[in-house]
Order: sequence, then structure tokens, then C-alpha cells
Amino acid sequence: MFPKPAYFLAGLIAATFAGGIAQAQSPKTVLDGVYSEAQARRGQNVYDRNCARCHGAGLDGGGGAPALRTFTFLDAWREDYLNSLFLHIQTRMPPGSLAGTLKEDQYTDIVAYILEINKFPAGPGELTRAGLDTTLLTGPSGPQPLPPSATVRAVGCLAHKAGAPNDNAWTLARASTPSRVRNGSETDPAELDRSAHAPLGTRTMRLLNLDDDHTEAELLKQVAQKVQVKGVFNGEGTDARIYVLSFESLGQKCDQ
Repeated sequence: MFPKPAYFLAGLIAATFAGGIAQAQSPKTVLDGVYSEAQARRGQNVYDRNCARCHGAGLDGGGGAPALRTFTFLDAWREDYLNSLFLHIQTRMPPGSLAGTLKEDQYTDIVAYILEINKFPAGPGELTRAGLDTTLLTGPSGPQPLPPSATVRAVGCLAHKAGAPNDNAWTLARASTPSRVRNGSETDPAELDRSAHAPLGTRTMRLLNLDDDHTEAELLKQVAQKVQVKGVFNGEGTDARIYVLSFESLGQKCDQ
């Protein structure tokens, strides 16, 4: 084998490094075979005993119980990590006084069964509690833009345009891609820590009603600071906007 020129090796290293970054930034999804067929069978048994009487034998819902399959179900949960679905089931099911009484691995098995019914592929390994935190629930075509009026968390730099109408005065500049959340009104230390360490992005989003709960003087002190915003997201491109439900300073200047 002939030795490679230095510029070739440098390019190969750079490409490999860039590929590694791209892979790290692309989370595992439910299209990657994150549960096993045996796990789905266990989940079906647990579901039949504890869930079918409300959600139906075919997961089609009924009465006040929502369907756990089809486009409607996926649209409610896609672009979010499986952990959100898991916690929703674990803290609410079976209904009433029995909520949360199953074992943790039984709830995980139920999630695996739901994935199977929604025709996501099985794989050689089982879905784990840790895997719920790192596996994105998507539709059959993979990650897509968020559905209208999704509740999100975004990180960016607060910017202000003096003299502009209220709907255009405050923006989130250098914003990250919004991530779906279930609670837009509250946050916790772990979530703030994730936001503090999250990289800035390239988006700009208008922040609607930000000054409803904050004075202009308070907000001006946060201009050019890294902040976390949670709220209802709509629009793409220049029309992207968040109806703000919570706003938190992350204590960092945006030039850091």
C-alpha cells in the first residue's frame, strides 16, 4: 500500500470528524429497531391485562380513552423522546388508584408493544429505561417539522428591536431547533442545566407576549444573554414564533 499524501490524510480526518459530529447530533429514532419482538410480546400481555379494557384490544381507543395508534396518536407524540410517552403512561395508567402500580420494566414493555402496533421495526435488543431518554419518536418518514401549536423548549439569545410593535419587538436569535416538551409553563433544574449546556443555533423566532409577565426594564437586562424559552410554537422560517409560557435566564453572555 502506498503512503497517502498529507493533504489526503488531513481531509480524511476532517471528514471522519465531521461525520462523527453529524452522527452525534442525530438521535436514535424508533425506526432503528429499538425493541425486541420478545419484549413486545411481554408488553402485549401486560397491556391486555391492564389497558385493553379502556384503550381497546387493538389500541383503537374508545369512550374517553385515546387511540394508541394511527396518525392522530403519532402527531401528538412525534418529535419527542420516548421518555415522555413512558412517563405519561407510568404516572396515569392503569387509571385511578392503580396508576403507577406496575413495575418499571412492565411500562417499558408496554411502550415496546405500542411501537410494534404502530409498525415500527423490532431489533435484536430490548428497549431499556435509559434508551427511552435517547430515542426519538417519529413518524414512518423519520424526523419532520413539529406539528402546529406544539409546546416546545428553545435556547437562544434574547434580542430587542426598539420602537417595533409588541409582536416584533422581542426575538430569540441564534436559537436552537425547538424540542418538544409536555409542560410549557414550568421548568426544573435538570432542564435548565441541559439548556445551559446546549449549543446555540441559527434560527430566529419572534417571542409573542413576552412582555405580558416581564417589564421592559427587566427584559432589557437580558438582551444578548443566553435564555431558555418555553411555549407554543408555530411557523417556519421568517414566520417562526413562540407564544411564550415561561422564560428563564441561563446566566451566560451570548459571546461565550
